[in-house]
Amino acid sequence: GYVFDITIFDKAFVHEPINTLRDCKVEIYNNTTQQQELTVEKLTKSTFNFSFAEGNHYTMLVRKQGYLNRRVEVYVNVNGCILCVDGMGIEEPDVVPIMSHNNEIGHFLGAVDLDSIQIGKRFQLNNIYYDFDKWAIRPEAAKTLNKLATFLKDNPGIKVELGSHTDARGRDEYNLDLSDKRARSAVDYLVTDQGIHADLITAKGYGETQLS
Repeated sequence: GYVFDITIFDKAFVHEPINTLRDCKVEIYNNTTQQQELTVEKLTKSTFNFSFAEGNHYTMLVRKQGYLNRRVEVYVNVNGCILCVDGMGIEEPDVVPIMSHNNEIGHFLGAVDLDSIQIGKRFQLNNIYYDFDKWAIRPEAAKTLNKLATFLKDNPGIKVELGSHTDARGRDEYNLDLSDKRARSAVDYLVTDQGIHADLITAKGYGETQLS
């Protein structure tokens, strides 16, 4: 198996160790065996470690009041994935491996960053594309929206606006109407297909008013 040594940071100060976070709730669930393997209601330190066994898929949730909850998925020799970690949050680096015994045993140094909850905070959703002059949800867009649904379920106390944009082709009024239909289509998908409460998410079309 593999041992993870995790340090929890405030995302705003991720490269300053003095700003590590304490008193977090940490839960680790084994999806393969359907067993809860770790629950720490209030971690007095900013670090913890856990051993992940081969052939299992784990979900780790890290929570702290005033911060968005962080979900991390860990796959250990599952479906051809020797060791895959998704959702750590840190870009440089997310995990540093120290392997031995022909990579059968590993010790990993990792970091999980928590993002503070703020009114007006913006997130960019990638890979949500629509066919020309259409607003139906394409399969690749559904995958991204499914991840957003998981995020919203992990953070049930927040309300979000889902905004959609267009390029500069077409008239202003047409682009505003098209982007509004696309935003509403995405929201309808989240509510109808993913079970997100309609009161927690609104749609807004911006047309070409906020070109990047």
